[in-house]
Amino acid sequence: MGVSNGDLEISITYAAVGEVMSRWERVELELATLFSTFEGTPRDDACIKAFGAKNRIFRDRLRSAEDAAKAYFVKHPNQDHEGEFRAICADLLKQSDIRNNIAHSIVYPVTFKDQGTTAYQLRTPWYAYDKLSIKKQSGWCSNEIAQISNGFRPLAQRIRDLNIGLGGMPALYRTPFWQ
Repeated sequence: MGVSNGDLEISITYAAVGEVMSRWERVELELATLFSTFEGTPRDDACIKAFGAKNRIFRDRLRSAEDAAKAYFVKHPNQDHEGEFRAICADLLKQSDIRNNIAHSIVYPVTFKDQGTTAYQLRTPWYAYDKLSIKKQSGWCSNEIAQISNGFRPLAQRIRDLNIGLGGMPALYRTPFWQ
């Protein structure tokens, strides 16, 4: 539970950070699986693994997926699917900035003198502040982190739905196994 803009228990903040990072990894796994479809080897473990191995930065992985998609849509033209992929890429870029801020922040105790208590927030350290694209002076509490985390879930589902639409996954995979 939060006080003002913080969590009374540090474990709550840490749990929220773990959840959001895990949900982002689900987004990236769905993108890697879609990449394997674009490459002509749907759900191929070696292709999925290579996608991450050769592109260590997310923007490079996304660029690799975009390049594979261009070649794919030349061979298999479908404006609806191509448009959805472009929209997903735009959303991925925005969401990756948020994920980056979270990944490069720390859980920090904050004293709320007006409330007479100390609570915990996820805060960007000052040394990294200027490097990050989202400038947030105050920290995030678990409720705010949960909202971000919940935004990653439909993004992963959109990627999965596109992959199903392209034939890269059987329709029985429409219902995700994650919560």
